[in-house]
Amino acid sequence: FHTPTDCLVLSGSFNPGSYAPLNDENFHLIRDSFLVERYRDMYRHLLYGERPVNVWDDTRPVNVLFTRPREGIRPGEMFLRWLGEEQEQILIMTYSLRDITAPGEQRSLVQLLAEKVAAGIPVYVISDRKQSDGGDHDDTDDRLRAAGVPVYEARNYATTYSAMHHKVAVLGRSHIRVVADSANWTKSGLGTASNIARNTESMLFIDTQALDDGRTGRRYLAEWLKVLERYAEQGQAIDGEQSYQEVEQRLLVQPDWPEQAVGFLARRAETDMGEVVYV
Repeated sequence: FHTPTDCLVLSGSFNPGSYAPLNDENFHLIRDSFLVERYRDMYRHLLYGERPVNVWDDTRPVNVLFTRPREGIRPGEMFLRWLGEEQEQILIMTYSLRDITAPGEQRSLVQLLAEKVAAGIPVYVISDRKQSDGGDHDDTDDRLRAAGVPVYEARNYATTYSAMHHKVAVLGRSHIRVVADSANWTKSGLGTASNIARNTESMLFIDTQALDDGRTGRRYLAEWLKVLERYAEQGQAIDGEQSYQEVEQRLLVQPDWPEQAVGFLARRAETDMGEVVYV
């Protein structure tokens, strides 16, 4: 959106439509001029049937990468690189759960997550059940479980078309980084090690510590816990996964788990009947 006084981008997993408000979604309002210009440049390329040049700046707290670039790093490659670097915890909620490969990366998504679990790093995945158990007979969820990764497959019953529609990875505790935006974690959405993506998508890479002292990271962390609490019972009943309480107990005792100070003020009042009430 470009007005005489402002320029901003609206992006995320949230699709315009009547069913989207009942989904589990994210929606970003972006005012950063560097990012706005990246999205505007992508729009121009799409308008004229061209492919973009991806630009990455290590000094910036947030970068955006587009699929199908003419030049520059692909989002799938940077995504796997961030996963490989993570040593504290990996919390995923993704609509489509497929094994991702990317040029220059020796290990796939499943291999990386299996290595992290074997190293004792907490790794949990939430996916949409209809999508993960779709008609293409993909077995990514089963391969992850076999490697020791808990996978909670969610069924959003709000409407026939509702979904757990996030495309998010929350990485770390003491220094949280978030991967999000519109790109589905599929071959069509992100491509493979040998083939470029078929879809035109965007993927945001957010160093939340550098962005706002971790506030955005803690918001995404809270959303992941909320989504797990909503659907964990399904995974427990159908797939034998742990309860929400068991996962919460494991995570909250981890070193550097974010804490929020909470205070309250008690007010004393007396009713006409002589009862004392504290609010």
